[in-house]
Amino acid sequence: MKCCMAEKYDHWCENEALVKYVDNGNYFCIFHAPIGRKGISSYEFNNKILLKINHALKEDLECNLEGTIFEWEISFVQLLKSKDLPKLNFKSAIFNSKTDFSGLNFNGVNFGSAEFKNGTNFKNCFFLKAAYFSKAIFEGLVNFSNTIFYFGARFSKALFKNQATFSFSNFKTIFLCSEAKFLGKTFFRNIRFDGDVHFRETIFNNLLSFKGTRFNCKVYFFDTQFKRRSFFLENNFFQLVDFGKAIFEGEGFFINSIFHNKVSFLKTQFLGEITFKETEFQNTANFNRANFAEKLFFSEVVFKEEAKFDKAAFKGYAVIAGETFKNIGSFKQIFIQDKMRFENSFLHKISFLDTDLRNIDFINCDFQKYKNRLVLYDEINLNSRNVKDDDYRKIEVLYRRLKQKYKDEHDEYSASNWHFSEKEMFRNGSWKRKFLPGLTNLYRISSGYGERPVRSAIVLIFLVLVISILVGISGVGSEHKDLIDFKGLNTFADISFKNIWSLILGIFQYATFTKEPILKPVNLLGETLKTIAQILIPVQVALFALAVRNRFRR
Repeated sequence: MKCCMAEKYDHWCENEALVKYVDNGNYFCIFHAPIGRKGISSYEFNNKILLKINHALKEDLECNLEGTIFEWEISFVQLLKSKDLPKLNFKSAIFNSKTDFSGLNFNGVNFGSAEFKNGTNFKNCFFLKAAYFSKAIFEGLVNFSNTIFYFGARFSKALFKNQATFSFSNFKTIFLCSEAKFLGKTFFRNIRFDGDVHFRETIFNNLLSFKGTRFNCKVYFFDTQFKRRSFFLENNFFQLVDFGKAIFEGEGFFINSIFHNKVSFLKTQFLGEITFKETEFQNTANFNRANFAEKLFFSEVVFKEEAKFDKAAFKGYAVIAGETFKNIGSFKQIFIQDKMRFENSFLHKISFLDTDLRNIDFINCDFQKYKNRLVLYDEINLNSRNVKDDDYRKIEVLYRRLKQKYKDEHDEYSASNWHFSEKEMFRNGSWKRKFLPGLTNLYRISSGYGERPVRSAIVLIFLVLVISILVGISGVGSEHKDLIDFKGLNTFADISFKNIWSLILGIFQYATFTKEPILKPVNLLGETLKTIAQILIPVQVALFALAVRNRFRR
């Protein structure tokens, strides 16, 4: 007779002594006997484990303990004379009580599908070869502090039902933790990862803390779920980081961290409040299509390369304060349900194309200046690419919405700036409006779209002087011989202050439709100029008054 579990576990126990317990004709060896059926003391059982390990170590063999049921508390460091272990197979083993592996040197170990029913201690261990914990179940506290994994640590589909601590550890090569579940608090503090880190589709059901951790490798949190608070504090990410499609159901904090390479939050769901503070993105940061369902705070964050927020949804109040966008930033087609605020931000290269800017407050922000006016980067960017008429129309809409926003807030100074920019985009949107004489160009030249009082005053003076001189050249007559004694500017002798002033006065009288002006045209040209003065001068005066009103209304 042999142990009924021998065939299941590759016959390693078929020569072991059997216990008296029989279950429906099934016999069990001492290692696979159920709890309470081993028939020996804890000391005797643990001593048998010691003998098997020492024998394997002496013969340089693998010690196979697959499926073993450890009924009692066991401390391997107290049992063994040496800290060095042979290659161990604890696959599907059950550790029913506290288990202490602290301070041991593992030369390859497989804990795949093992169950740790109570506290487990791997503190100060060296895993000199590959360590497998795939599908392992940790029901009690587990401690991997001050532990070094030299040839890969595999925790895929592992289940941590209680607190898990990995502080001050070093993972020299790949760390696989995909599809794992952490139901208790989880701490990765002062860790060094030198190989790629995989948390794909992992669930953190309780508090998670990555603090003071150095990632010298690629990090994957793709499709990971963060159910409670998540802290990423004082970390350095030196390679690609991927949070794509991750879900933050609780609060998230990214503070005092540096992303040295590209980072992706593509389609990430931020369902709780999120804070990015004093964090630096040294390469492209991709938040495209991210969903911020609650409050969002970006404070003193630096984007040294491109920052992408295209088609992101901001459903809670969003504050982006003190950001320095060193390179291009893109907030195209973003959705803002509540309100967004940019404060003390550097916005020289930020695109807002197809975004409703009426829901964004800009407080003490630094925009680019172009031809003595504030402009959006979208307008500057027109000069660096092939432009379609529709591009001008989209930017015109941006400026119109900004103008309306500031009008509603009674900020006439800002409204004036964006109104001018809106009209410039309208004019530039068609080569006909831009280059051919028309109302738009006349409006721009005569008064800066009703926003430049100095320009409108200069144009008014120019019109009066030019028309006055032309009227003088065409010839004039007067019924007031006691006041006016000349018939026009026929010779250089006729050019005097008195004569010029008389002409100017006459033009103003034409423009105000005075019944008896001091000067009268004597030919058809003069009458034509009089009519032009009666049309243009009042219009220009009105434009000047409008520009002055807009300036002093601020």
